[in-house]
Amino acid sequence: MKRPLHIIMLSAMLAGCSSTPTIDPERPADRQAQRLAEAGTTEAAEALVGWLKSASPADRDFARSLTRELMSIYDSDSLGRTRGFVRSLDSIRSTLSPEELAHVYVVSTKPWRLGAIMRADNADDTLLQAIESDYADDPEALGAFRQGYRGEH
Repeated sequence: MKRPLHIIMLSAMLAGCSSTPTIDPERPADRQAQRLAEAGTTEAAEALVGWLKSASPADRDFARSLTRELMSIYDSDSLGRTRGFVRSLDSIRSTLSPEELAHVYVVSTKPWRLGAIMRADNADDTLLQAIESDYADDPEALGAFRQGYRGEH
């Protein structure tokens, strides 16, 4: 069956459009959080995790600010989107490799705190090794992570 040309062109245009917003740490977190929130909970979670997977730990403050702003937007609306956003994050998290998950955690959480969280969650050895590997170029952060994991202050 032959498809009309306008259907083919429309399909090609839609395929070229990205439904997942991009994140730029050089732009204000509050404006980006608003844009992400407007895109929808799944799209916001996909964009956030996608960016975190490739972001630098140097962007940690921005990542935390962006996440805090986004949660504030969702918490303040009456649509109950916080739960949908958290479910989307959990769903995406389950698809990540240990190395990707480790990097997301390293970028989004301070080293000592991440160690304490991993201790409390009884994280498996594969994830712990991936986190330590991610911190390999930063001995100070690696030390702080290990202190948090051991429960030292």
